[in-house]
Amino acid sequence: MSCPPTWLGVRYGTEVLFPIRTSRHFQVMENDSSGREWQRYRRYASWMRQLHLREIDDRWMKGNLFDLLLAGSTSGLVCPALSSLKCYLTRTNQPFIPRFLSPHLTFLAIHGPPFYYNTPKHLLPDPIPILKALQSSCLEEVIITFGLNGIDRLEEEVSSMIQRCGRSLRVLSVPLEEAAVHHVVGLKNLRVWKNVCSPPPSNLPLSTTFPPLQTLTLKRKAYGWIPWFAQRERSISEAHGGPVEHAEPMATLTHLEFHGWIPVDATFISPFSLFPNLTYLFVQPNCAATDGCNFFLANQDVVQLSAALPLLEVLDFGSPCSLSTCRTTVSSLLALSVHCKGLHRLRIHLNTTNITSDIQSLSEDPYFHDLGSFPTRCRLLYIEVGSLPLPYPRSDEDVTTIAAGLISIFPSLREVHPHIGRGWAALRLRIRELQGLSVLLPDLNHL
Repeated sequence: MSCPPTWLGVRYGTEVLFPIRTSRHFQVMENDSSGREWQRYRRYASWMRQLHLREIDDRWMKGNLFDLLLAGSTSGLVCPALSSLKCYLTRTNQPFIPRFLSPHLTFLAIHGPPFYYNTPKHLLPDPIPILKALQSSCLEEVIITFGLNGIDRLEEEVSSMIQRCGRSLRVLSVPLEEAAVHHVVGLKNLRVWKNVCSPPPSNLPLSTTFPPLQTLTLKRKAYGWIPWFAQRERSISEAHGGPVEHAEPMATLTHLEFHGWIPVDATFISPFSLFPNLTYLFVQPNCAATDGCNFFLANQDVVQLSAALPLLEVLDFGSPCSLSTCRTTVSSLLALSVHCKGLHRLRIHLNTTNITSDIQSLSEDPYFHDLGSFPTRCRLLYIEVGSLPLPYPRSDEDVTTIAAGLISIFPSLREVHPHIGRGWAALRLRIRELQGLSVLLPDLNHL
């Protein structure tokens, strides 16, 4: 009596197609003279809607297997009804991927080999035939990551593929040429545009309407998009003879990320005020690769930023460095807590050299005294202090002053999370004591 084939992933929504070769079930299928087991397999494949091909599945990527799978097929596709395909491209599976490119695909994610950084270009798989064969009219989400060694040479082919996409495209994460950028601007249903690596278009009419983007992530060559939006809005205002409401995506963007190192100063952040609905902002200065701190904001800059972006929930300026030479102090934390009521994650560079006196002077500074009179603060539970120094040991009175000051700024505070610096251990304990929380011994291996 023959046994039915065993399938990987059948419990998890038919994510993986191929049978387990080590079981005797595959041998039954190989010697199936009646073809009934292969008929069952093809019927199962015709039902599949989601497929996840991993490197381990290369064991089944053989021409004779596909000949059996495609026997009697009129479309030449293994899974003709497939709507979601995620694959890790290898030199082995590359020739067979077109057999899964159903015209019904709405989700496509192609990832390069995990070690693409060290892989010579001539050993990388070639996705170009896949991109050319793809029927893209129904695609809603497209993600292509192929590594530094391979992605640059694909910009033309990827751009050509994207220009064939219809108006249904909602999520896009691919490298594009400027010609394709013009096409993307016309995709009115686009909401998420990630890994943008092309500069803004050099010539675009002011009358052009952008899609209502909600998420935008920019790589180094694309940082110019934000000042470009600012200049574009100024030009539109001048053309109308006066101020106009923020145009899309300034009015719709909620999530903004910069991937790569960049000095953070007042000039860089000034256009952010054009995006008043931002809830997520990520920028990372690279202090480790320079001779000094690359975070150049002053307290007043943070005050203005927090007032302009009151909906912020996540503000991430990268891991705070150990130099403690920047001009922001704990005063900036008060502005963020007062203005951004929904803030629940925060990483910001601070100068902690005089942190005790900085906290004590908050009540003496007229401007920050006014801020302190606001009763409502955000509900931040923890502060990520990274490598910020906190000299150790401090007096017990200093520890209490700092802990009480931070709790006054963030009433829900429970923890500070440092990367290094034993000086934070006593502060962590004191915060928990003052908050009436159970006091746990600190893990000094992480301090």
